[in-house]
Amino acid sequence: MREINSSAIRGIEHDGKRLRVHFRNGGVYDYDDIAPETVEELMSAESPGRYLQDNIIATTTGVRAREDEIEVTEDDTRGPLP
Repeated sequence: MREINSSAIRGIEHDGKRLRVHFRNGGVYDYDDIAPETVEELMSAESPGRYLQDNIIATTTGVRAREDEIEVTEDDTRGPLP
């Protein structure tokens, strides 16, 4: 997972097509058919959360990832927003 500097997003994963977003509130959602260029724009956006909302969520249906598909690491810091 690539960490991201955002108050809403903890990190993202991208396999070239599917974008998996790990939210700080603990939700994990998958968005299909997301181009690598879009992911780079998300990573470099001044507000990644706003970019995600305006450019991905507004145009693509997200699907909540199943618990058994989510990799949890020792440094998992999911929790409510500060």
